[in-house]
Amino acid sequence: MKRGSIIRQLCSLSGAVRVDRAADLQEYTALLQSCVDSNDLAKGKHAHELIANAGLEQHLFLGNCLINMYVRCGSLEEAHAIFSKMEERNVVSWTALISANAQCGAFARAFALFRTMLLESSAAPNSYTLVAMLNACANSRDLAIGRSIHAMIWELGLERASTTATLVGNAMINMYAKCGSLEDAIAVFLAIPEKDVVSWTAMAGAYAQERRFYPDALRIFREMLLQPLAPNVITFITALGACTSLRDGTWLHSLLHEASLGFDPLASNALINMYGKCGDWEGAYSVFKAMASRQELDLVSWNAMISASVEAGRHGDAMAIFRRLRLEGMRPNSVTLITILNALAASGVDFGAARGFHGRIWESGYLRDVVIGNAIISMYAKCGFFSAAWAVFRRIRWKCDVISWNTMLGASEDRKSFGKVVNTFHHMLLAGIDPNKVSFIAILNACSNSEALDFGRKIHSLILTRRRDYVESSVATMLVSMYGKCGSISEAELVFKEMPLPSRSLVTWNVMLGAYAQNDRSKEAFGALMEMLQGGVLPDALSFTSVLSSCYCSQEAQVLRMCILESGYRSACLETALISMHGRCRELEQARSVFNEMDHGDVVSWTAMVSATAENRDFKEVHNLFRRMQLEGVIPDKFTLATTLDTCLASTTLGLGKVIHACVTEIGLEADIAVENALLNMYSNCGDWREALSFFETMKARDLVSWNIMSAAYAQAGLAKEAVLLFRQMQLEGVKPDKLTFSTTLNVSGGSALVSDGKLFHALAAESGLDSDVSVATGLVKLYAKCGKLDEAMSLFRGACDWTVVLLNAIIGALAQHGFSEEAVKMFWKMQQEGVRPDVATLVSIISACGHAGMVEEGCSSFLTMKEYFGISPTLEHYACFVDLLGRAGQLEHAEQIIRKMPFEDNTLVWTSLLGTCKLQGDAELGERCAQRILELDPHNSAAHVVLSNIYCATGKWKDADVDRKKMLDENVKNAPGMSWFEIGKQVHEFVAGDRSHPKTDEIYVVLDKLELLMRRAGYEADKGLDVEDELKEKALGYHSERIAIAFGLIATPPETTLKIVKNLRVCGDCHTATKYISMVMGREIIVRDSLRFHHFSNGTCSCKDCW
Repeated sequence: MKRGSIIRQLCSLSGAVRVDRAADLQEYTALLQSCVDSNDLAKGKHAHELIANAGLEQHLFLGNCLINMYVRCGSLEEAHAIFSKMEERNVVSWTALISANAQCGAFARAFALFRTMLLESSAAPNSYTLVAMLNACANSRDLAIGRSIHAMIWELGLERASTTATLVGNAMINMYAKCGSLEDAIAVFLAIPEKDVVSWTAMAGAYAQERRFYPDALRIFREMLLQPLAPNVITFITALGACTSLRDGTWLHSLLHEASLGFDPLASNALINMYGKCGDWEGAYSVFKAMASRQELDLVSWNAMISASVEAGRHGDAMAIFRRLRLEGMRPNSVTLITILNALAASGVDFGAARGFHGRIWESGYLRDVVIGNAIISMYAKCGFFSAAWAVFRRIRWKCDVISWNTMLGASEDRKSFGKVVNTFHHMLLAGIDPNKVSFIAILNACSNSEALDFGRKIHSLILTRRRDYVESSVATMLVSMYGKCGSISEAELVFKEMPLPSRSLVTWNVMLGAYAQNDRSKEAFGALMEMLQGGVLPDALSFTSVLSSCYCSQEAQVLRMCILESGYRSACLETALISMHGRCRELEQARSVFNEMDHGDVVSWTAMVSATAENRDFKEVHNLFRRMQLEGVIPDKFTLATTLDTCLASTTLGLGKVIHACVTEIGLEADIAVENALLNMYSNCGDWREALSFFETMKARDLVSWNIMSAAYAQAGLAKEAVLLFRQMQLEGVKPDKLTFSTTLNVSGGSALVSDGKLFHALAAESGLDSDVSVATGLVKLYAKCGKLDEAMSLFRGACDWTVVLLNAIIGALAQHGFSEEAVKMFWKMQQEGVRPDVATLVSIISACGHAGMVEEGCSSFLTMKEYFGISPTLEHYACFVDLLGRAGQLEHAEQIIRKMPFEDNTLVWTSLLGTCKLQGDAELGERCAQRILELDPHNSAAHVVLSNIYCATGKWKDADVDRKKMLDENVKNAPGMSWFEIGKQVHEFVAGDRSHPKTDEIYVVLDKLELLMRRAGYEADKGLDVEDELKEKALGYHSERIAIAFGLIATPPETTLKIVKNLRVCGDCHTATKYISMVMGREIIVRDSLRFHHFSNGTCSCKDCW
């Protein structure tokens, strides 16, 4: 509507004007209209002064004209001042001011004026007043007030009156559309008796509010073309905004030219947007160039072209157009800058370019705009410059809105740091910002594992407290997803079932199905799909794929296959999922049937077939499929190669692995790090660790996974020293270890028991922020325990944020290994009190600890009730510990009966346990039987040979002893020599029995002789029996390796220093007794770690209580 028509409208609505000076009235009216046309507020105020001086300020018509002038010139407060001074107000006065407030966004003020008009004024609202109110409701998204205005329109009959039905109907369509009530908008549209072009345009616009209704918007446009109405520019712009295909867009473009609107600047801008959205950058640029040739380009045109370039991924073109805009002398607005910032973010520019553009925005003064600030934060975050993002955020924090905070939540989430997201959300609440749907979705998305479950529950409670309406929205779907990812399927189901049926969209159903699939709940997933079908919700390909991915039941598999056939879905994705499902269900023939029926098997379906065959352990057929695949010209991808390489691991087929290696080189995948890692893993598991190392050293690129695989190869080979060296090399090359690196290295290096290694790993883990990770903390606890640093292990354990069963097992094992069996049992009871369920390893440690502490009743109870209380069936290891417990208690015959009545075949482990207690109890006859049985199972068991030889000697069976020793020589059975280590600083000193290679040998042997004399004076007597176990070649008990190490420690360390010795074999009885005496006569605490456990010697006693 043109500005001049406002005055004419006001004249017509105000009725007859009765003044004495009609000429003056006409003159003042024209003067006010000229102020409106020139948008000259100063001139308007001067006109106001003239009218006031003429005594006409209270004239109703001129008062309304003054309100209109001030509103049009942007001075709403002056308009209110005129309104408040007016002694008489009519409907025009009220309508003008209500409309002005609504247009300025002062919706609360507009609503208040309307209520005052109804309650205090004699003027009744007319159709224009109600249209102004409907527009206010539309722009404020206030559906409740909008419905009340609709009711008023109905009562006044304006919806049915021919003169007003179309006007108010169009406004109501717009209001309902913007308030999200499409059904009401449709009902109003259908009820309008005579629809004009605005009605059709408004209805098309209502559908265009949501992407899913874009086809309906275009349908309305097509129906309009059948009416005797010509679409206007706004109609075309609305239809172009709903275009999702280039075909519809080009059709609309041609209609624009037919309607002679093709060169309209507004329509041209919409065309640029449409072509950009449909991915036709050239089409957009063609319209842009045509506008440039007609000199019609405005800032909207430039912004549309830049946006089209960003949509097409042509970020360089976007920047070039932006530079051209600047050269043309045009000043970019916030839309321009936000679009360019998005382009920079998407292109992943370097920090210099990002910082440079940020600087230009700063210079232009736009940084005060919070929307621009949000875009800058987003750019830095998406480019990975999180520190810069936080710096900008802190600078504008005082005026940040919920969008700013949501951007920072997204930035924290991109860093995959759960703690960072939580901290950001916490500060957001402290700042008084009310989270919206985006906020809650971001924080829930960060809760993606079981460790975040408790926090996720707190967020759920917060949602219920603050925004209960969100439980019926996309936030509820995210809650289902969060609980599913965190493994709490029952809570995911509860949220899902509490959602009203209309709120359960296909997306929600798919999330629930995905949660079931992620948690291996195949039956529940299948049941949910059936419920979905019964409820009339049609599954899509994703629904079927989720259920197929978790299905392990043949009957369910058949039903699913029938459902897919009935649905009419036929896609390679679904058929591939069917192949995988049949493979898991051990239905290889059905998998082959689906595979053979596929029109064109691609590499994905071939990979699925290879995987299905591998799951059925038909490794020969896997290799045949791989060769057939190559013959048919299907080039394997990295996933095919990885799957086939996995079969090499399972079948230890190194030959095929090398064939695949050659294939990798042939198809040019040797540069793919994932493939190289799979090959490294194959060599690590199928071949000697040396082959793995050789391949590792020749890899073109190595990532963290490569280092972890090589570390695991050393761990499998028990090469502690090499694993530690690899870890240090990794540090030198700047590769940052993760929790798997630490956990693997810690577990293998525990065997070396070097304190310096423990401190190094602990410091690096703390530096990386991984020392609180349960797997790393567990590895550190084990390492410190094996290094003899039980206090440090306990300190780490107490500082752990979460007591998992693995961590508790580590500390219980550490306590038991150090001889603190009673404390280990107490920890076991505390574990149960904390609600942590023991596992197989826990019970092994507890039964063993009870045996060493003489707690026979507790140990027997744990063994006999483990199935009843914990649902764990005893394994061979449990039986071995139980046999050891009974043997130590002197119940040797009972122990032997337990072995013979076990529900599975015996092995060397259980007989070795019994053999050890036979030595302890002095039962040579049973010991002989045990040793003979061990040698039947493992003829090369050196320990059994030694013990058997000792038994023969002890019982006078010299010939049998000679025969056994000869057999050891003939069969090349070698007994490991006794060795002991003592660490000072970072240097480890190694000793063997009778060792004289150390630089301080003379001093060591002087100390040994003095110790012998001191011990004898204290009452020590050497054990001269023949039970010297693994050190038969040693000439004298006084020169065993651990005694030499102790003597060196006495020389090399200050008085009162605790000595820590590591021995590779079990400490013999005489050395155990001697060490107790040394601790007493020298006043030293001595810790000896042998092959079985730790011995803490202090003041003549040992922590094992002489039971080891």
